[in-house]
Amino acid sequence: MKERISSVIKSFLTAYALTAVFHMSLQREHYGDTIDFIIASIYELLGTYNFTFILIGVLAFFCYEKHRLRKMKTGLHSNLIAAFWAGSLLLGNSFLATDSWDYCFGSLVNFLKTAVAFSGYFMMFGVLVDFIFEGLETGKIHSEKKHFFTKHAFRKCFGILSAVYMVALLLSFPGNLCWDVIGQIEQVTVEGNGFSEHHPLMHTLLVGGLVKLGETVFGSPETGLFLYMLVQNAMLISALSATIAVLAKRKVKFGILLTLLIIYCISPIYSNLASTAIKDVPFTAFVIGYLICLALLLEKPERVSKPKFVVVFVLIQIGTVWMRNNGLPLIVICGVAAVIYLWKKYDWKKRLLSIATVVVAGVLIAKLITMAVAALLGAKAGGKAEMFSLPMQQTARYLTECSDTLSATEREGIEGVFGDVEVVAEAYHPNSADYVKALFDNSAPMEDVLAYFKAWFIGLCKEPLIYLEAFGNHVYGWFTPGVTSALRYETQYDVIGQGMLFADADKVMIFIYRFMDLIPGLGLIQNPGFYTWALILLTVYAWKKRRGDAIFMIAPLWVSLLVCLLAPCFFLHPRYALPLIMGLPFIFVFVIQGQKNSEEA
Repeated sequence: MKERISSVIKSFLTAYALTAVFHMSLQREHYGDTIDFIIASIYELLGTYNFTFILIGVLAFFCYEKHRLRKMKTGLHSNLIAAFWAGSLLLGNSFLATDSWDYCFGSLVNFLKTAVAFSGYFMMFGVLVDFIFEGLETGKIHSEKKHFFTKHAFRKCFGILSAVYMVALLLSFPGNLCWDVIGQIEQVTVEGNGFSEHHPLMHTLLVGGLVKLGETVFGSPETGLFLYMLVQNAMLISALSATIAVLAKRKVKFGILLTLLIIYCISPIYSNLASTAIKDVPFTAFVIGYLICLALLLEKPERVSKPKFVVVFVLIQIGTVWMRNNGLPLIVICGVAAVIYLWKKYDWKKRLLSIATVVVAGVLIAKLITMAVAALLGAKAGGKAEMFSLPMQQTARYLTECSDTLSATEREGIEGVFGDVEVVAEAYHPNSADYVKALFDNSAPMEDVLAYFKAWFIGLCKEPLIYLEAFGNHVYGWFTPGVTSALRYETQYDVIGQGMLFADADKVMIFIYRFMDLIPGLGLIQNPGFYTWALILLTVYAWKKRRGDAIFMIAPLWVSLLVCLLAPCFFLHPRYALPLIMGLPFIFVFVIQGQKNSEEA
């Protein structure tokens, strides 16, 4: 009886959490009498108990009862995930609605309401994780049956994905654009514009060079852009096809492989970004290739002495470094971690070979060639501000609330690199650091930059809650599945036409993408927050199973998430998270099938 009462209480709290509607804090001055304010606060805390509440409560009760009757115990691993999911959902929704955490901590009533909702989410997510873990442990993932992907999986997937993505590309002919790539194209096509390493120089030469080729040979920059789009598409399609081919060789069930292929085909983010000229797409293709090679190496460490594998791995690392500036730290961090993990598995010869293969060779070759090309073209170095989006946002938010109480050291340090502190405060935009970054003096000497960070640290010590709230507002989109992602960069560029297949063809594509986003589930599988939750789930599962190799297979996706947190914004565009979104489905299946293999051995 006690157990059923417990299930009833849990069901009530879960229904409360799922139906709770948060508002800004009630203000005492808006009510004539204290008793009116108290009554309004009680109503706000209690919530509404309608049919939806009852329905959710009944369903939750059966779920908790099933969990109890199967004698499942929610342990530490499930509780850790549940707590993080619950907290990130509540805080994320508050930041989304108010650019602050006022829905959670703005008043005593909001805090109590958040605490009750958190408990409901926590218990619901804990049970959900238990069921997921059980499914991962008991589900059948391998099959000896011959199927469509048993032979020539790469070719078949490449053909199918090419046909699907070509439709999107033709409707966007010659290709969709974002602002970054327009600037890159102009570095090559506009005389005297000069080159810069602000964007990856080798990608700039690739996209700008092909547009220039089309303009010079065919008299059509559109033809050049379309050539680039074909190259970019081939990169991404090859990477995605390789994921299915690798899993097919490990005899993963047909249904799982088909599900991956369907996701690659119908999720709008794949075909949309494949038809958009943007550095993140080829970078993601190389990161997926890196994930595959790293997973294969950790699966069988002896591959480090296979010449073909080494050559492919090094070439993929070079491409990763060339396609985005953050490719280098990704390769170095994950490479060093992998070498440390593999150290005891190798003799000295293989240790040196692993260092050369996994850390040094690709980075060294990529950087030496880039430096030579940059020197030849006289390319300017990228600005210092690129790495400082988060502290800049914290400084700007701090100034909006505390500019009147600045010390002389703070004011001097901030104005040394930004200019007038009042201008910096006015430039603060909760969802993007670009407005503040535009004020940063990239020519400032290092002593001025260090003086700024001293001022930043002083502000942190004085007002840590402001800094913490600024951090949350800057990163919440990467952790909250309820935050919508934009499906399309709708950037116009007079030099290059778009949607030229027929009149308004690009608008047809936009309509299709927006309609697909309304279909339940499709919006979720292209949402960065959903993949962050899945990444956390997979990592904790690997930790629970003591799969050290799996932890290091997943590492590049954690580095990619870190890049997202340091990026200028979430701002509805998930391109920074493309490696996470497009790489996690493969690595999730690869890790689980490896666990099954080890258990069956």
